[in-house]
Order: sequence, then C-alpha cells, then structure tokens
Amino acid sequence: MPRRVKAWLPAALVAGLIFVLSHQPSFGIVLYGWVSELVSNIVHFIEYAMLAAAIAFGLRTEGMDAEDAGKLAILVAVLFGVTDEIHQRFVPGRSSSPLDLIPDLAGAWTGVRLSAEWKKRRGKRRSGARP
Repeated sequence: MPRRVKAWLPAALVAGLIFVLSHQPSFGIVLYGWVSELVSNIVHFIEYAMLAAAIAFGLRTEGMDAEDAGKLAILVAVLFGVTDEIHQRFVPGRSSSPLDLIPDLAGAWTGVRLSAEWKKRRGKRRSGARP
C-alpha cells in the first residue's frame, strides 16, 4: 500500500464512520434527559478525538511540523463537525445543534494532544531514552 494511502486511510475511515453514524435516524436506544445528552457528548468527544488525531497523523506524514499539523487537524475536525451538524438536519429522526461543536472541539484538541504525547514517547523508546 502506498505511503500516502497509509497516511490518510485512518482519517478517511473515521470520517466515513462519523458520516454513517450521523446518517442513522436512531439507534433504538431510549435514553432520557441528561443521560441522553451525556452519551451524545461522550460519543462526539471520542469521534472527534479520533478524527483529529488521524488528520494530524496524515499531515505529519506529509512532512508538516507537528505543532502546525495539530492546529490544522483541530480546525479541519471542527469544520467537519459543522458539516456533520448540517447533514443531521436532513436526516429524519435526528436533531442538529451548534452546541455539539463544543465536545467536537474538546475531543479534537484532546486527540491531537494524546497523539502528540504518544508520538513523543514512542520516539523516546526507539532512541533508547526513558519516557
């Protein structure tokens, strides 16, 4: 598999998963009130942490500086979140809220930070230094 495909396949798969999940009218799970909001926020957080980490990986593989890659990955992930909220407006049984962008942003930031830390620790292990 070409290097460029390996670099961007994770981001494409996560983006595709988010799209497929957002296109479902309902998952048949009945949750009420704050429990429903909590579950929704956790799912958004995890989805966008994975997406931003995958985007940052692709950008770093293309040669972008890690800090710049992280910033751009967060921006792209949040913009994807905006398009996801617009998409949900047209899916019967789904609702759309700009407030969903808060856990999207928090997740994207966390995903970028965790992936940067993982890369740093992995590099230290390869060089023989202790983390």
